Amino acid sequence: LRWKKADKAKEIIDEIFMFDCTENALKLVARTAIKFQGKKIVYDDLLKYVKNPSSGRSEVEDYIGELIDELNYYFERMENYIEIDYINFDDIKPSFEWYIHQIRGDRLDFINYAKTSGYKRCAKFFDRF
Repeated sequence: LRWKKADKAKEIIDEIFMFDCTENALKLVARTAIKFQGKKIVYDDLLKYVKNPSSGRSEVEDYIGELIDELNYYFERMENYIEIDYINFDDIKPSFEWYIHQIRGDRLDFINYAKTSGYKRCAKFFDRF
């Protein structure tokens, strides 16, 4: 049973890092700029969106919203899997600990965005780190 949990954790980690949206969201969290339609997007753009998701609604903002929503979906999914004992937290912690640490100063903004977007387990996931 233990190896099955570890294998499932590896599957979800691989899925997250292979999916463009979540990979780009994690790049932004890591303070690495990305490009969308020729425009440079940085962490501050992500944070601005998280703090005020209804501002402007340009295509770039829509894309930023898609990035953070996909990342929250996976955080939510991992928390659910941990809660139902489908995976162990210790198997995913090394892959996400650094990223969660990067948003420590803005953590409440990310949690508030997640909650208002319907991702109820994200706060609990963040609290594990």
